[in-house]
Amino acid sequence: FAAGFSGYQIYKRINLHLYGDSLEINPDPVDLDEKDDDVRAEKKNKIEVPEPEARTEENEPAAKESQAQANADENKRTKAVRTTFEYKDKKAKKVLLSGSFQKWKDTRMKGKNGTWALDVYILPGNYFYHFVVDGKKVLDSKNPKTPMGESLIMVK
Repeated sequence: FAAGFSGYQIYKRINLHLYGDSLEINPDPVDLDEKDDDVRAEKKNKIEVPEPEARTEENEPAAKESQAQANADENKRTKAVRTTFEYKDKKAKKVLLSGSFQKWKDTRMKGKNGTWALDVYILPGNYFYHFVVDGKKVLDSKNPKTPMGESLIMVK
């Protein structure tokens, strides 16, 4: 049973990695410097539930107004954030960016005087990525590395 369960878990991770829409660690950015796990857990688990009001003719217009406000808030979408990726290497001839935010498709970066840059619009969250420099995978020295061998970017 243990071998079957482990195999299935590995299969799910590989399937998500190869065919998933996006590989995210956490849809909401989390500050990596924050050390207190209890504070983080409280923030995640804190849900405010409003107490129901008795329905009367006086507060019915207010109820309709609050429903309209709730619908307006629902229609607001999270906007993608312009994120600049930069790699410096004067010897590099071709630099590509590959990341979970773009389904691991390589995107060519523009280089000028040894500085390679690319602007990408990404929704807030934490994502894996790496550079491909002249055909070799290179991690970003400016951002943290994951145990999976990828760089990690936190978009707020």
